Amino acid sequence: MRTPRRPFLLPALTTTAAIALCVPFAVAGSADAATAAAHESAKRRASDYQFLLTFDNHESLRGGTRVVDASGHRHGGVVMTHAGRLSAKPGVTKRGAQFPHKGRAIVQISSGKGLNPKQKGFAFGAAVRVGAGQAATGSNIVQKGFYNQKGGQYKLQLASGGVPVCVVFGKAGRVKAVATRSVADSRWHRVACSRTQTRVTVWVDGRRSGSTAGLTGGIANSAPVKVGGKKIKPGNKQFRGRVDNVYMRFVPAPR
Repeated sequence: MRTPRRPFLLPALTTTAAIALCVPFAVAGSADAATAAAHESAKRRASDYQFLLTFDNHESLRGGTRVVDASGHRHGGVVMTHAGRLSAKPGVTKRGAQFPHKGRAIVQISSGKGLNPKQKGFAFGAAVRVGAGQAATGSNIVQKGFYNQKGGQYKLQLASGGVPVCVVFGKAGRVKAVATRSVADSRWHRVACSRTQTRVTVWVDGRRSGSTAGLTGGIANSAPVKVGGKKIKPGNKQFRGRVDNVYMRFVPAPR
């Protein structure tokens, strides 16, 4: 039986459309909490995002073709494949992208202005739909930079079994936040990471699911953003499920 689409994610977008995320954050009482909540607590325009891949622009998703950046900031991605392919499937709004059951495929966004948060608070994530079998081994959803990357790294991944994990590494150190539950149930879920001055938090369906205090410091590297895996060579931590509305945006500091 086909799992019905769930209405709580990003609606269909254009570069001028307002984005209502409607996230019921239940965290209060600290500047970090206020900063983290700000990234999805209000209506957003697509241009508020540094990049936003909705897969709604009739992209073919064949190897070598481009995926449109709906934010308007021209951070579109290129589909890269090896013995696997991306395919268009129903997303949480219009279309999503299905990553291969076998072989390897990623979407790669060249590094550019606005994709390095430096000292700023920021958030990044995606809507994902993945089953238990697809999440049996660890996989990468969104990342910029590798482990010990010069200039730092930010990464959203699924540990074995489908548990979301956020890793942020900067000049001051590395901080990892692990969610309290798996999302590998063949339903759509929003998974996201936020970094404030003193904390990294992993969010699942708009609720804080794990948080770790720590300093990460500035992040600015020349590595591309990669969606669905860290490379197309063997050992790429291939994501095997479906994604939609992949994004990164800066989070304003609390007043």
